[in-house]
Amino acid sequence: RAPMNATASIPIWKIDAVTGEIVWQKSYDCYTQDGVSGGTQGTLAIGKNGLSDLIFVPVARTPDPSSGILAALNKHTGEVVWEIQTQMYSWSSPVTVYDQNGKGYLVFCTAGGYMYFIDGLTHEVYDHVDLGSNIEASPAVYNNTVVVGTRGQKIYSIKLT
Repeated sequence: RAPMNATASIPIWKIDAVTGEIVWQKSYDCYTQDGVSGGTQGTLAIGKNGLSDLIFVPVARTPDPSSGILAALNKHTGEVVWEIQTQMYSWSSPVTVYDQNGKGYLVFCTAGGYMYFIDGLTHEVYDHVDLGSNIEASPAVYNNTVVVGTRGQKIYSIKLT
């Protein structure tokens, strides 16, 4: 078991599916606290339309034990396009949504109970809502409705406008 507040470099890789070779690697120093490790706990989101060159990666317990980062990485090079640091880390996967013109946004939830609505290109946070307890589940989106459950034993349905 790792000591409390230990850190490790956690890699994110792009791997060539044919050869198995690592195309690029981006690493984050993440904490382990009380036996719960940081790193990429959720599934990354892959952009399309105007976001087609980007992947969106949630990284837990960095740059400190309780916070996290949502990173937009260039899928060809692994370079950081933008990062948002949140006060609480995330185990939830970000979800991409698109308006009728194809403009891309992200719905991103944290263990601190917040759901964010973010511009996928600029990382501007358009809105956020406090759902009151840990959101480990990844949001489900149908048309313009987001549905997500919390550890507070509640399920929320939120319309995107």
